[in-house]
Amino acid sequence: MKPDIQMITPPTGKPGAGFTLLEVITALVVVAILASIASMGVVAALNSYAVVRENTALAQKIQLAAARINRELLELRSVDKIGSAPTYLVYRDADDEPRMIAEIDETIRIYDNPAENIDEAYLENNGDILSDRVASLSFSYFKGDSGWTISDDRRELSAIQFSIDLYRKDVAGDTVGLNTLVHPRNNDNYGGISPTSLASGPPTSEQYSCFISTALPVSTRIAEGSKAHWIGLFTGIVFIIGTALVRRHLKASGGPFNRGSTLVGMIITLLLFTALGAAIIPMISSSELQRTVASQSEQAYYLAESGLRYAASQYLAADTENDRFTVLNTLHGTSYQLANDQGQFEVQFTPYYLLADADQTNISQLTTKFFGELADGYSIPENGTLSVDNNEISFTSESISGNQITFTLDSAFMGTVAKDTPVYPVAQASTTSSQTFSTGGDLTLEDGSGGMFPERNGAVVINDITYTYSTYDDATDTLTGLRRTDGTDFTNVTVNAGESLRLKKCIRVTATGSVGSGEMAASRQIVYHVQIPEAKGTQRVTVHDRFDSLAGWNASTLGTHDIAQSEENNVLKVTGLTDTGGSDESLITLNAGLVNFDADQFDVQVKVGFDPQVPDYFTAGINFRLTDDGNNTYGLSFQRTTPKNDPSDGIDAALKPFEEDDKVLSLVLWQSKSGSKQWLAYKKIADTVTLGSITPPIYWRPIVDEERESVEIVDLSPVPAIPCDYTARKLIWESTCQSLDILINNLVVAENMGNGELDITDAYSTGSEFSLRLRIGGTDIADPCTVSRIDVVADSFNLDNATLLVRFKSAQWLKFEYTPTVTDIVAPGDRIDQSSGESSASATVYGYPLMTGETTGTLLLENVVGTFEPGAFSVAGKTDLATVTRYDGKTAHFIKAYYGLPDDCGTADDTPTQLDADKLGNPLDPESLNWPPDEDTEIKVDDDHFTLIDWDAVNSDITTISLMALTGDAPSISASVLTDTWNVVIRSAETDLTGTDSTFGLHAFGDGALNVYFDDFGYQSFVNLPVTVSQPLQY
Repeated sequence: MKPDIQMITPPTGKPGAGFTLLEVITALVVVAILASIASMGVVAALNSYAVVRENTALAQKIQLAAARINRELLELRSVDKIGSAPTYLVYRDADDEPRMIAEIDETIRIYDNPAENIDEAYLENNGDILSDRVASLSFSYFKGDSGWTISDDRRELSAIQFSIDLYRKDVAGDTVGLNTLVHPRNNDNYGGISPTSLASGPPTSEQYSCFISTALPVSTRIAEGSKAHWIGLFTGIVFIIGTALVRRHLKASGGPFNRGSTLVGMIITLLLFTALGAAIIPMISSSELQRTVASQSEQAYYLAESGLRYAASQYLAADTENDRFTVLNTLHGTSYQLANDQGQFEVQFTPYYLLADADQTNISQLTTKFFGELADGYSIPENGTLSVDNNEISFTSESISGNQITFTLDSAFMGTVAKDTPVYPVAQASTTSSQTFSTGGDLTLEDGSGGMFPERNGAVVINDITYTYSTYDDATDTLTGLRRTDGTDFTNVTVNAGESLRLKKCIRVTATGSVGSGEMAASRQIVYHVQIPEAKGTQRVTVHDRFDSLAGWNASTLGTHDIAQSEENNVLKVTGLTDTGGSDESLITLNAGLVNFDADQFDVQVKVGFDPQVPDYFTAGINFRLTDDGNNTYGLSFQRTTPKNDPSDGIDAALKPFEEDDKVLSLVLWQSKSGSKQWLAYKKIADTVTLGSITPPIYWRPIVDEERESVEIVDLSPVPAIPCDYTARKLIWESTCQSLDILINNLVVAENMGNGELDITDAYSTGSEFSLRLRIGGTDIADPCTVSRIDVVADSFNLDNATLLVRFKSAQWLKFEYTPTVTDIVAPGDRIDQSSGESSASATVYGYPLMTGETTGTLLLENVVGTFEPGAFSVAGKTDLATVTRYDGKTAHFIKAYYGLPDDCGTADDTPTQLDADKLGNPLDPESLNWPPDEDTEIKVDDDHFTLIDWDAVNSDITTISLMALTGDAPSISASVLTDTWNVVIRSAETDLTGTDSTFGLHAFGDGALNVYFDDFGYQSFVNLPVTVSQPLQY
């Protein structure tokens, strides 16, 4: 029997089967391809990590350098030197100490107290390295939108732009750069505007921004942060899709999981890609974390700044001193959280002035209060001095309880200190000797007297001028870096030994900003030394309009006006008139919204000219206190009219003072109420002034056969000078002689004259005296003749381009009388005080007293508190002074009027009455306008530009008007009564001509008004504006 034969069959695809050669080769190829791809990804990832690591290192370097430079530039006070090749910047820091930033040897360095001479050797061997690997450093300086140079005013420096480039080690020629714009805070900058000019256009956001421009925009951080999320998402998607493909392969092959190397290769590859994605995520996240931390720090800085700005806004919004005290006391130490957990800020205040804690009268102790908390080391001097309402009060000791300080006074203070009155520390200059300082100089104080002064950026008043000092060195009792707060440079200011220096309002503000929490928390603290504007700072505002345009003027209310040319100068010409029912009128008004003046105290002026000549009839001048389109107004005019009842001149009869006189040139003050005009006062200006006359008659007998030169019949030597405010001179005589010769200063000016007149304007110089001689001519005179009268007259008042000026003051007033034993006078600015029983009154005196008798006069009052009664009043430091004789508590308008000529006239002087015509000129289109001296200032020769009007009469039909008949020379204790009193002040009790929303205007009335033009309009006023202070010093 043969054995069974078994057949061997090929393997099938069942489990446990082996690999074919094709499958092995395919698996190896696939694995190789995937491994190659994976290796490229790993290499790229490693390279990327290296780049990211270097970027992070460079970012840290550049952020550190930029942050330090930011702070240095932010806090600089001035730039002293700049240089390029190598680049350096020398500046003064918040303490006014010199510092320098420079690039040298591929480094950025910072230097303390740099040498005067800066070269490469000095730069290489000195300074602290801020950053290495520096490819370049550059600075650009701006004043607004234009470049700033070292020769420009430091206050015009509005921004500094700096750029830093650091080079990479691994990539030749490649750099990482940063560009930042910084706006200095401590150089009193005007945003690029010149200190002596106004801005010509709106500021640009870049150059005038209040914040430092960031080098890392938020949009960049968001985009880079999103890369990590997208890579992670891509890696996850790859893993999910790969897994699905494997499962599909297995299902299609029907084989087990341990079959085929393809599965193994695919799994390994997927794991490699997943690992690569996971590695990239933290690399990018670490870069993002670095940027986020920097951003948090910036946010904290801006939050701290916001604390100061919030405190400032709350302070400025408060109405009273008590409200401002409450605001600062409430803000102190309080944390303010922003919505949506965006961070918080906290502010703390250290005051350097005090407030009276209550009303205190006739006191031996002064109780004060303060907000916030006193500075560490705040030192109240022994036997110190305080300033209260401009009165210096000495104290011998003090006690502090909570937020109160009580001072024991050296002697009782007689008067009232109102609640919340600011109380300022006063220091004394060294008593050793007088000192002299100039801009940026130092001043030594008496030992310990400045203990209540801030250590930085304080403001002191010396001789009524405010100075800002850089630092107060308590070790040496020295104020350093003194500059005028208004920015004016000065030289050689002398301070007497022991002279008082009154501190102004100063506080130190510490602002802290915080953002984030945990490891991401960031906090920044900024300290500001701030000068606060005092409640009232009266500043002179002066406006001069040359009529280069009509900007600021409203459209003509009556008639028409246009810019014209006269003597190559722009003027405002009257070009049309409006018939208002019997009167031909023109009026143009200044835009009230653009007028910045105190309607209760101002001067206003304009020049009045004529083209082609001065007309026979006209009224032209200034409107003031004008409202309701001129229906309510005061007016001051040059005027020449027909008699009152003759309407042919086209001028309202109510403006004419004269019933019968025709063509009388005069100055007229008038008012209009609800459109109804009335003259108030007038001053005649004579068209001719007789300077000298010869009477009685002079007789001559005929002289035959004599040479005419030998027949000199009369000699007038000298004739008074012809006044220069008249343009023509005439000789007028009455004679029966037919052959008179006229000689002036021995020169023949006319021959063979009979009865009549002669123009002698060109016969001698204006303002000089001269001799006049007459002789009878001819050799064949048959009959005797007579000269019965000779007059030398000035003719034609010099009206063309003369200046009209008004001084206006609205004030309460009282009448007073000096006591018989008085040894002092009431002076401008004195605070008069009257206390009787439970009632009291006080006021500040405006100007010198208006004396109406030897010892009697009127005081104009400001800042009146209470009601004065008949009886004695006192002034600090002056005893047994005067008594009140009348006070009714009412306000009146006090008006003075002046005129001036375009050219110098005679010899100017310092006569207090200012009534004479000898004056300095007021030329057309001057660099600046002239003004009379202030009421609290004695006149000097250089101020003598205007003649004060001595009024002839007031309108007796107007019961609200009165003339104040003054006498004596101000200032004086006892006025010497003059032969003639001078009526220079008009007092009006008119209540309808309100100052609310009032403005100025220019008017011309009458037939000749079209000949009128105006030039050099101007006004000046003392306006309560914020007092100039230095900008907060930040450090």
